[in-house]
Amino acid sequence: QELLREIEIAKSQTALLIELCKRSGTAHKRTYQNILEGVMLQPQYRDFVKRADELEQYCHNAHPKDTVIQHHKDILALYKEAADVQKEHAAFLSELAEKTGGELKVSNGLKGIGRCLEKSCFRFPRDDWNVETVFDVVRAAVEFDNMSRMLSFLDLMVAADENLEAQANQRGWNAQAVGIKQKIKVWRVKNRFGKPSSGGWADCMINFSILRSDGTSGHICEVQLVQASMMLARSKMGAHKQYESVRSALELLEATGHIDVIEIDEIERVNVETTQVSHTDAPVAPAPQVSLDESVLYLQEQIKQLKLLMIEQEQLQRLKFQMLEQEQLKHLKLLITEQEQRLRAEMDERESKLRAEIDSLRLKR
Repeated sequence: QELLREIEIAKSQTALLIELCKRSGTAHKRTYQNILEGVMLQPQYRDFVKRADELEQYCHNAHPKDTVIQHHKDILALYKEAADVQKEHAAFLSELAEKTGGELKVSNGLKGIGRCLEKSCFRFPRDDWNVETVFDVVRAAVEFDNMSRMLSFLDLMVAADENLEAQANQRGWNAQAVGIKQKIKVWRVKNRFGKPSSGGWADCMINFSILRSDGTSGHICEVQLVQASMMLARSKMGAHKQYESVRSALELLEATGHIDVIEIDEIERVNVETTQVSHTDAPVAPAPQVSLDESVLYLQEQIKQLKLLMIEQEQLQRLKFQMLEQEQLKHLKLLITEQEQRLRAEMDERESKLRAEIDSLRLKR
């Protein structure tokens, strides 16, 4: 009932939620873009993007969105099935990662039931508590320090799909020949290396299921292929915390039928502001040299971004009081206050460090 009340409140706060998502989603965009530009210079980056795009298109044609569902609508049945395949899922990915030089990062346990219920409730069109389209109860990430290894992982995973193994064999990949005996089915691919998010993040998300002994598809799981430098920025520079701060806003927009606004905006931002990926064999330009003055300007820009985050937190506070006046989400007041205090302390610490770096650079000049 609490989740349903949140949706009713969100219907009257659409404009504020959209503005929050647009502004907060781009806070770490420049950091991600700078890192991605370096990643794009790695050997076989373009080959990976091309291969992942082809796989994404194949899945779109072979498995229409409405046909990709779990075996259960009930959350208890879904979690029982997920628990049964969790070890098998980790073992399969661990074997692929070991053979291709990736580092497997498995989540501690299954996805939280509360988050699963939120996703099922906040879906549009509404079908409360139906969890058959929740695919990340069992999830993991595989981290790679270069794109050549990531491409090898993708090719080997494709070779394990019985519907795609012939195509993989033509490129010289045979799963059984290298000791991968488990068969899988790839259902969905989202290649953000070719189309980064509006916040600049890039990875490759794959939903797949391990085939049962009778050849039928099992529980649909998720794996994210991530680049080590991007992951470092996400985990150590506060980017994931920023994502968590707007995740609920995105889901409330979806629940009230406005997710198309965010998706259209994201596509427009990607087309206008991110580096476009070409699959031609044209030579790659060398990385530009960054001067000392440019470094100072960059650090100053980061301080401006931190100040924008503080303004966004004030917007969150206004939204909080609006909700409290409607006698909803009373517990949110304490949670948001604690979050604001933590975030403000982190911002103050980061701003001090950045100013110290600027002073140091000026002294060097």
